Amino acid sequence: MKRILALFLALTVVALLCACGGETNPKETTTESTSTNTKIIEIEENVLKSSIGQADENGVYTVPNNITEIGELCFYGDNTLKKIIIPESVRTICSGAFAGCVNLVEVVMADSVTALGSHAFYGCTSLEKVTLSNSLEKIPAMCFNSCTSIEEITIPQGVKTICHDAFGYCSSLSAVDYPSTLESIDDNAFVNCIGLTSIDLSAAKGLKTLGNGVFNGCMYAKSIVLPNGLETIGASVFSNCTAVTKVTIPSTVKTIGAYAFNHTAWYVENTDDYLIVGDGVLIRCGVNAKNLDLSNKGIKVIGGAAFWNAELQYGTSAKYGYKYAGQLKNVEIPEGVVEIGDRAFYYCMSLTDVKLPSTLERIGDGAFDFSYAESTDTGYYAAVDIDISNCKNLKYIGENAFYGCSEMSDISIPDGIEYIGKDAFCMTKAYVDFYTGAEAKGGNECSFYINNGVLLWTYVPTGAEELNVPAGVRMMAGGACCGWDSVMVLTSTDGLTPYWLTKYNITYGIKSVTLPDGLETIGDYGLYYIGKLEKLDMPDTVKKIGFLSFGRLEALAKIHMSDSLETIGQRAFWYCTSFVNVTLPDSVKNIDSNAFYDCGRLKILRMPEGTENIGTAVFSASCTELDHIYLPQKFKCDIYDILETPSMDLSISYYIPEK
Repeated sequence: MKRILALFLALTVVALLCACGGETNPKETTTESTSTNTKIIEIEENVLKSSIGQADENGVYTVPNNITEIGELCFYGDNTLKKIIIPESVRTICSGAFAGCVNLVEVVMADSVTALGSHAFYGCTSLEKVTLSNSLEKIPAMCFNSCTSIEEITIPQGVKTICHDAFGYCSSLSAVDYPSTLESIDDNAFVNCIGLTSIDLSAAKGLKTLGNGVFNGCMYAKSIVLPNGLETIGASVFSNCTAVTKVTIPSTVKTIGAYAFNHTAWYVENTDDYLIVGDGVLIRCGVNAKNLDLSNKGIKVIGGAAFWNAELQYGTSAKYGYKYAGQLKNVEIPEGVVEIGDRAFYYCMSLTDVKLPSTLERIGDGAFDFSYAESTDTGYYAAVDIDISNCKNLKYIGENAFYGCSEMSDISIPDGIEYIGKDAFCMTKAYVDFYTGAEAKGGNECSFYINNGVLLWTYVPTGAEELNVPAGVRMMAGGACCGWDSVMVLTSTDGLTPYWLTKYNITYGIKSVTLPDGLETIGDYGLYYIGKLEKLDMPDTVKKIGFLSFGRLEALAKIHMSDSLETIGQRAFWYCTSFVNVTLPDSVKNIDSNAFYDCGRLKILRMPEGTENIGTAVFSASCTELDHIYLPQKFKCDIYDILETPSMDLSISYYIPEK
């Protein structure tokens, strides 16, 4: 494999003039280039493209005053650089600009810098002192990740977002000065920062959201102070902060994800009957199941994993979850509760009666998941019937939400539903009755379970080659037409057991799918793994496609995408290995992480000029044929986050906004 630096010295950036609506030739430039042994400097139109070995005898280098931009991987791997001084002329520091400069100790950044790229200082293991520009609005993804010598960092006022993994694995980091302007800290931003002895976010008065795993593994932090105004605490945020004994949670917190405080001394040792924090969020219960009473306590949210049967999953030594989960038979969730968090009643296998309130808006992933496997051949489910017909405000039903509620015979989808995850009602009585009934009918016709315009399940008989989703379907729920075309499924369904769902998800003969006009949402795993599918047209009414919705459609070479499509979910086209040239419609605004991951034959992808958000690692290193991508110029500083790896040799065309 070529060296990363050599690959990106060959990178071409082409300007697209939007007013012309087409591609133009690169503007003529003047390039200054000298190279003697390990010394390289390349300047093009006030952009410092490459600068290796330019530091003086003390390892200090001052960027020339005429430079406005420091290009991608400009100083990558320069082991002579110890101190970099960035002058007032510089506006942009691009992705990976100083990545791998293992001897870099100090960074002095002028306040003129308004944009800092992802991976900018990734792996600068000697970096100790950083002066950041006061003009920054975000600390980008992976920016200081694995900078193991940084002990202190001041995040400037004006910064609103600390992006994912920005300071992950900064093992010496012991003090962080957070600005009052900070609004969100994204997933794993400070993961495994073991030098932190306390986590005090009280100065971040504007903070609303803590993403998943933000401080996971900060094992020596002893206390946590969260600011007033904080509303969302993600999953596993403080998990494995084993020394934490004191936690301050403000009354403004509305939701807390699963396992947020697992493996903290504070959570393990808490003996409260009902541990209710924030704005009525129940995160732990210590009351015997026979005396369980959730009424009149101001509970608005059943927190993630609040009643999780950890003992069933991990044995009697488990210190987390609900101690009496195995005895819990009846639960009445009181009126006023708006959310039941992820895995809230996970593995509560003795439940026989659950009553839900009319106020409920969200039921999280695996909230009532009873799919415990006693062996590889059979499943163990709970004999419980949960009625959701009273939940008129329900908008979100998560993946595996009611998996294994074996007596749940009536599925009533409310009018306002916005999301139903994969296998949300799998192995309920309604689910089994539908499939066994469809199978008993025989014949060559596909069967569909549709409720209130939502397609929940599809039965595909052996030998069927076409799948025509009926008119009137506005949403395909998660896994609605999910297939399992693999070498494990050869020619028939004989002998397959329903426990692993294989019997209910064989679509190995389907070559053509027709979707109806009026369809707006294709849910997670919607058409996943239909390996022989060759023809698929998306109606122009579709606005959203979810996680892995078109994953592993290996025979599909072309797809007509909806002119109304706005959101492409995570891994939506994962392993679509026949894709070569893809143009996304102008309507697309959001492209989530890994959207075209492992598309090994993809050569060209055109993202629209109006794209607003692009996730991480849209492409993977296995996209070896990828030659050219088109995207808005505003993502230039995030290019290595979008590519996953800076080892991909390709051309990038940026749309230049009109002035």
